[in-house]
Amino acid sequence: IPHLELLIRELLNYILNLEEYLLWAFEGIARFDEGQGFYALAEYPRQRCLSSVQELLSDQHPHVATSLNNLAVLYESQGRYNEAEPLFVKTLALKQELLGKSHLHVASSLNNLAGLYESQGRHKEAELLYQRALSLRQELLGKSHPHVATSLHNLAGSYYSQGKYEEAELLYQQSPFTRNKTFYSIQEIEHLFAAVNFIFQDCDRQLTAVQENLAA
Repeated sequence: IPHLELLIRELLNYILNLEEYLLWAFEGIARFDEGQGFYALAEYPRQRCLSSVQELLSDQHPHVATSLNNLAVLYESQGRYNEAEPLFVKTLALKQELLGKSHLHVASSLNNLAGLYESQGRHKEAELLYQRALSLRQELLGKSHPHVATSLHNLAGSYYSQGKYEEAELLYQQSPFTRNKTFYSIQEIEHLFAAVNFIFQDCDRQLTAVQENLAA
């Protein structure tokens, strides 16, 4: 892709602080392409980002893990699971090496890899990784953090996919966003929406009447 290569070379010439701006120079191009639905075009800057970070910073730099993850996410969004998996695995291994096994970024990588396995129907493998991510987030953030709620819902979804409905329900009940909440039937929700719709219609009628009176 000649025009992208030319743009990237120009960018590299003007980046003074590689540590701070190298990754985001490439990622900006990739996200611009993704935002327009040009996923094939987004692949090249992310590949070049990875190789440039490895060359100009080091193979063991945190930006390498981020670059690997970003490329994996792109492949996953395209259904290229076999290409995404080794990148997610490398990301997890590198983050554990650089940050230790008890770090929030490690929990995020566990969650990403689990999500990929879930998309492939590999529910048991996903379950184990979701459990590790949940345990780590609870340890580091406490049990009432939104990220913990996300992990609870992810693991519950994995249980549900495997037919483990009781385990799934138990986790949903543990979530800080569903605990002590009232759950309604479909009929009750329909009645609620009907009532809300009536209120809006009545407000509209009253507003129309006011406008007519003002115009009179």
